[in-house]
Amino acid sequence: MKYCRILTTAILSLAVYTTALPHSCCDHDEEPEWNFITYLQADNNLIPFSDYNLNQMQKVGSTPEVNILAQWDKPTATHTIRYKVKKNHLVVKDKICKPMGTHPARELESLITWAHKKFPAERYALILWDHGNGVLDRSGLMAQPAWLSLTGKKFLQEDRGILYDYAANTFLDNVGLSKVCRFIKKKIKRKIDFLGMDANLMSMIEIAYQIDESVRYMVGSQQTESGYGWPYQTILKALTDKPNMCTSDFAAATVKAYSDFYAPGGSNEDSSFTLSAIDLSRIKPVILAFDAVLQALMLSQAVNKSTTNTCIKIARGSTLEFYVSDYIDLIDWYDNLTTSFTSLANSLKNKRSLQHGARDWCCEDDCDTECCIIPSGPDAESILQAANAILATVAAAKSTARGAIIASKAGSDYDGKAHGLSLYYPRNYEVDCSYTKTDFAKKTFWLHFLKKMKA
Repeated sequence: MKYCRILTTAILSLAVYTTALPHSCCDHDEEPEWNFITYLQADNNLIPFSDYNLNQMQKVGSTPEVNILAQWDKPTATHTIRYKVKKNHLVVKDKICKPMGTHPARELESLITWAHKKFPAERYALILWDHGNGVLDRSGLMAQPAWLSLTGKKFLQEDRGILYDYAANTFLDNVGLSKVCRFIKKKIKRKIDFLGMDANLMSMIEIAYQIDESVRYMVGSQQTESGYGWPYQTILKALTDKPNMCTSDFAAATVKAYSDFYAPGGSNEDSSFTLSAIDLSRIKPVILAFDAVLQALMLSQAVNKSTTNTCIKIARGSTLEFYVSDYIDLIDWYDNLTTSFTSLANSLKNKRSLQHGARDWCCEDDCDTECCIIPSGPDAESILQAANAILATVAAAKSTARGAIIASKAGSDYDGKAHGLSLYYPRNYEVDCSYTKTDFAKKTFWLHFLKKMKA
């Protein structure tokens, strides 16, 4: 009964929240001016690609409506250099007598403080350019990803948040990212309009929730990115051609440019690309809906743990994974939960399963392994009610998540299963210690659910 009351409240709250929240569009009554600021952390094996991307930016250059600014770190750099990107050249605008990368959080705060003072603008786009590892902040030895194609050797890569500096052995973890975004919001007296993460694996529900109170739109990839990263020439041409476009339209245009660059016939064809744009004003309803799904699943576990867990595990096993196999597509998981529990519900509606003795049942039509026993009579009726409640909450959660994803593109490798937002879901239910520091872990039922699944 406790879970029933909580679930009912969550669903009602979700309905109120989502119906009252339209997509935002243009916020400015007068012609806006943009700061497009890129923090390029290339003191690592990405240095040749940083040259490539800055050259792309120079092909467009700053305009009276758009300031293109960059802070660039290289392996040999002894100073921090800030540039204004002009047509076909870089102009040094600031030089700090210490190397970049020693404290990325403070450096980002300093960069935005400088830009806000020297180049005040109506709207701010901040691009974090480097390696990334999604929501986890841990370390280990990994093979160099094939898409880099630089040395073919192994290197010590810290599996951590974002902005790796190999020389200084530093990075920006996800708690630090949240603090930086809050600082910037306070400094510019508004949310960051556009946060782009030209880095691996960063389009995750946990990261979105970590920064949703400080950022309006987040653009990032669910998968690893090619070393060539974003097609800045196309992206910046779209912005400088139409600087008064809505921020949501710019986010969608960025996703389209990326897709065109990597799609068949594009400049750098890659069937494994992903990029998505998330409206962070809609993340709290997504979290609320996600919790409602967990509560429905745990209520079903209380009715029949074995049957429920079989459905959950088969759904997890069928869901799309990314380079870090514990990162899955959120909406694809919802789709697979729907498949599993629909199959269960249909079996329970069969008169034979309700009126006669126990029989074998599988969550999938062709399943020959993960079978369980469905009891008859009142127990079966209770399980059917729980399954129907799960299906209802999953449908609502899926719709809410789709509403937050304003644009998403993915290569053919994913067979339509990469929808734009990932979730950390360890197959073995062993939770990485760094994950417990996130707001998502602290404020949702997720850790409690994973613990119940492991037990």
